[in-house]
Amino acid sequence: MEPVVLRAGRLQAEFEEGGLRYIAFNGVEIVRGIYAAVRDRDWGTVTPRIRNVQIMEDANGMTVHFGCEHAENDIDFFWNGEIRLEDTKVRFNFDGYARTGFDKNRIGFCVLHPVTVAGLAATIHTASGPVYGEFPSAISPHQPFLNLLGMQFEPVPGIRAELSFEGDTFETEDQRNWTDASFKTYCTPLAHRFPVRIQAGQTIKQAVELRIHGGVEAAIAAEKECCIRLDAGGAKSGKLPELGFAVPVSEEQPSKPDREWLLQLNPSFLRLTLDLRDSGWGRGVDSAALWAGRYGCGIELELLLDTYERLRELMGLIGQKRLPIKRIIPYAAGAFIAGRDEILAVKRALRTISADTEIEVGGGTRAYYAELNRAVLPLDVMEFAVYSMNPQVHAFDDRSLMETVPIQRDTAADAAAKTRKPLCIGPVALKPRLNPNAAGGAEGRIPVSGQTDERQGRLFGAAWTLGSIASLCGEGADPIRSVSFYELWGPLGLVHRGVKRPLFHVFADIAAVPSAAVIPLSGCGSRLAALALNGSGGWLRLLLANMTDAWQEAELAVGTYRSATMRILDGTSRAASCAGEDEAPAERPAGADSEPIRIRLAPYAYACLDIHGWRLEGASS
Repeated sequence: MEPVVLRAGRLQAEFEEGGLRYIAFNGVEIVRGIYAAVRDRDWGTVTPRIRNVQIMEDANGMTVHFGCEHAENDIDFFWNGEIRLEDTKVRFNFDGYARTGFDKNRIGFCVLHPVTVAGLAATIHTASGPVYGEFPSAISPHQPFLNLLGMQFEPVPGIRAELSFEGDTFETEDQRNWTDASFKTYCTPLAHRFPVRIQAGQTIKQAVELRIHGGVEAAIAAEKECCIRLDAGGAKSGKLPELGFAVPVSEEQPSKPDREWLLQLNPSFLRLTLDLRDSGWGRGVDSAALWAGRYGCGIELELLLDTYERLRELMGLIGQKRLPIKRIIPYAAGAFIAGRDEILAVKRALRTISADTEIEVGGGTRAYYAELNRAVLPLDVMEFAVYSMNPQVHAFDDRSLMETVPIQRDTAADAAAKTRKPLCIGPVALKPRLNPNAAGGAEGRIPVSGQTDERQGRLFGAAWTLGSIASLCGEGADPIRSVSFYELWGPLGLVHRGVKRPLFHVFADIAAVPSAAVIPLSGCGSRLAALALNGSGGWLRLLLANMTDAWQEAELAVGTYRSATMRILDGTSRAASCAGEDEAPAERPAGADSEPIRIRLAPYAYACLDIHGWRLEGASS
């Protein structure tokens, strides 16, 4: 369903898919969201289906009634929701029952707090009395608040927010660990046993209430049209991290058009996941070696070890074929954290090839930043740290995915501060490749069908990808050595069976500006992603993407230049679907003689601007 804006006096919220989003008072965001979730025994989220929505307005506020069902596999749970908004109060009631018996890890409310509360003091109400603390500034590996019955905090001076919870005990976690743009206060503490069996007919009732105090003069102006400027006068130019792609481990090979398109890319490395328990692991090595030879780049090897005999076999193959291995991240088979024994074993094995090998061996996690943040790492034997990213651990809608983009840089800054190691981030993708919290065996592996997201083949995928790259090479991103994205070809690839996906253009446009300096930008706001690359000979390439589902306009102040052209990939472009043809968006004039450049982008559109005869006085490098 489309979001419905609810208003009651100074209070405003959006009702969407059975939950509330962006609860604001006098224009100040107080709570990012309130919703109810059903989580299965593997922490999978059972999709809600909303029924019979009724919205009523009276002199004092608005009321929403609706039904919601969660039905998947053996789970069948139904609940009735009631939301009441008044000028300074929101109350959300949850009244549900199980229509079948099933195992659950959680059923009930979650409250999301925007990341802007980081560092703010909070009073936590528990059964034992008040506890005084604060929302952590550094990303907290564990729950900062436990045993909640309620909490109070001031989102801005002059406004005090009071939350109360009924029907269960709540606690708070830092969702930045998974790149979510929020802290989450949720029901049923993790210290309780799970999964728990729910019997058919069992009922669950909960309520969340938000009260606002003060705030008459606290209104905040809405975000204005973007005016993007290249920063000079002390703004330091940066550089792109090494960008790479994963080599698929399947037997499917790229088609002839796919191969020709892929050769337009210029990756710094290729990433290969090699499970030495798989009898066909040699095919993966051959495929990675073939494509690394075509690109003239190295290989990042994620290695799953079972016996050291096979490790010795692999090392012999590396030496015999002179494989361009750049770095190795070894894990014990089935493990999610790289252990000291595995790192040392690989280092010893490498010395059998060459006493002065330049191949680096690092550690970290195959899973999310949460696992890295919580682990006791063998930092003294690690040459770099690694973790993966995807935006769909907790939420799956377009807006939530886009909100994760700036948090990616926050996780990198936190990881660098805690490990004091260079970071090799990856893989970065739209969906998880494994579930480190799965209870059902198979080492948390998710099949390819469960990793695919149709948005990867749409404009949305290109916009999110540019946002991710821009986030990971901006201010504070110096510790990031490399980032690997997606796979080269296949269902998880940049190209697939004669289809060039829109996000391919992002990487191809970057590849065309080798060794470019990244020029700092200001004024992008949250609605546009932008990346400025300083090429040679007075050539500036500016990549832009609309991060929203609405049209956006921007003015670009780029300094002195002679002429500018642009290519836009949007819903009108044949290249947005790219089926079967090597077609790029048409180029058009964008400006001349240093005049400000105006651009209007359709929802999730992507644009590439080339600015010639460019000069920006005062920029440093």
